[in-house]
Amino acid sequence: MVLFVLFAAPSTLSFVQHRSGPLGRRSTRCISCPCRCRALRMKQQLEQVRYGVDVPYKEAAYDPLAADAFFRARPLPALGRLAQLIVKSSGFIAAVILDKKLGREEQMVEQRSQELLQLVTSLGPTSIKVGQALSTRTDLLPAAYAAGLTGLQDAVPPFSGKVGRAMIEQEIGIKIDEVFSELSLEPVASASIGQVYKGRLRETGELVAVKVQRPGVLANVALDLYMMRRIAPLWKRFQDINTDLVGLVDVWGNGFVNELDYTKEAAATVAFSAAMRERGLGSVFAPEVVPSLSSTHVLTTKWVDGERLASSNAADVPRLCGVALNAYLTMLLDTGTLHCDPHPGNLLRTPDGVCVCVCVCVCVYCKLIITSLFCSYRSLLYTLFFLGICSVVCSSIYY
Repeated sequence: MVLFVLFAAPSTLSFVQHRSGPLGRRSTRCISCPCRCRALRMKQQLEQVRYGVDVPYKEAAYDPLAADAFFRARPLPALGRLAQLIVKSSGFIAAVILDKKLGREEQMVEQRSQELLQLVTSLGPTSIKVGQALSTRTDLLPAAYAAGLTGLQDAVPPFSGKVGRAMIEQEIGIKIDEVFSELSLEPVASASIGQVYKGRLRETGELVAVKVQRPGVLANVALDLYMMRRIAPLWKRFQDINTDLVGLVDVWGNGFVNELDYTKEAAATVAFSAAMRERGLGSVFAPEVVPSLSSTHVLTTKWVDGERLASSNAADVPRLCGVALNAYLTMLLDTGTLHCDPHPGNLLRTPDGVCVCVCVCVCVYCKLIITSLFCSYRSLLYTLFFLGICSVVCSSIYY
């Protein structure tokens, strides 16, 4: 558990620094002209949440060497991040150690699981992303802890709805009132790196989902990955384990940073649906992308009504689980394009009995893994469970 907190906990220091502004600057309230004051505050917020500010590399361009040089020249963010980690996680770690010493682990596990959920949520995007993955891995965490982390799959606290709407306009160069006849004032869903608004296109009347990326995610993730690479050799030496932890951080970091470029997700979404149709798996698809309203940090798709496959009581859930498993095997063994975030919150069942995969990302090297690893049926199943794929799909039957 200590390893999880150390490695998963991200920093929001960069975002906090942007919000705090230059040293000595203090905000003032305007009593005589509240409208002008609100407009000024909104402008300041937008200036503070610009994408690509104070980062060592761009989205989908993970470069650990550039990050190392970048943060070595700026040691204060890393030191602040370490202090933040100690302050926020020390209480939870001490409580877990005390439970073990007093032999009350079983009695306290439910309470600790909720405390872990709150801790992971408070630590930001990277921690939430790792927590989502661990929520399906009862082989790595106690079942109660994993169950508590399922709250991260579709109940992540959102950021300001007004800022999100303003960022949509800024990113894709539109006026919301001109393009949408309706767009929710607040997000209808929030995830680890973005949140979703429901809208209706003025031109066609179609319902759409507009996902906008959280401000400051790339800066936070870059700092987290840098810290994880610095901690990894020390942890390896301390635990005396024969694993390339730095290599693991780089592989995971490359995939995570790729997710921050929504143009890649848009392309993968289109390719995924086409690949499923071509292989006779048309009952599995991803929402249709609206390219004209999408960018690096905004992704617009057609709206899909559905419920989580894992929580559905419909009679066809076992069939859809089989269909979803076939789809994952097809991606893994045939197309080479893998859904890289297969937690239950990303598998939906529509009212007409269709399985929908959301948040589709690219894993371009998966065919190389297949060639080198899959020597037998047993090794195939082992690798699927290792990736957390079988456990996610099968959980829809047993939860």
